[in-house]
Amino acid sequence: MITRDPNRQANLRSSTSCTLTTLCEKISADGHVLPPMIIVSGMIHQEYWYTKTDIHDDYLIGVSDTSYSNDYLTIAGLKQFEMFLACPQSEVYRLLLLDCYGSHCTREFIEYYDDYKIIPFCLPSNTSYLLQLLDVLVFHPYKHYNTKAIEATTRPGCRAFDKVEFLIAINSI
Repeated sequence: MITRDPNRQANLRSSTSCTLTTLCEKISADGHVLPPMIIVSGMIHQEYWYTKTDIHDDYLIGVSDTSYSNDYLTIAGLKQFEMFLACPQSEVYRLLLLDCYGSHCTREFIEYYDDYKIIPFCLPSNTSYLLQLLDVLVFHPYKHYNTKAIEATTRPGCRAFDKVEFLIAINSI
């Protein structure tokens, strides 16, 4: 139920009105938060998605027909990681903690690790949610503020919170 009454909780119950968006966050061991990679559903970028947005230039926006990462987007995210954490010392190795997602173990990905002195450490399957404090410390607040953005958008206008609304709200989220 969607309501204009600010004292009642708004609920979007239709599964057909939901669009999956994947947010890939990267954080260094010293607590430095890198710009996220946002994956929205689609085959190509559409100009109207960005006409009302004020997205930071260093955010990486990817499109996927499933809204999930794929080999191409995984490499793009790794390149973004390398760009923001580039080490001036060529002999310094860095450790990258990952889940065991299949795209993290492709030949191209492994060659990239070698070229840029990145040591991958894959967490055991089906345990990353237990071993990653980021799920609680980072993603839980994202979920909280995403819910707040959905409520703020749908209450007054009773409109859907689609990928354009999400991209408009991403900075506040």
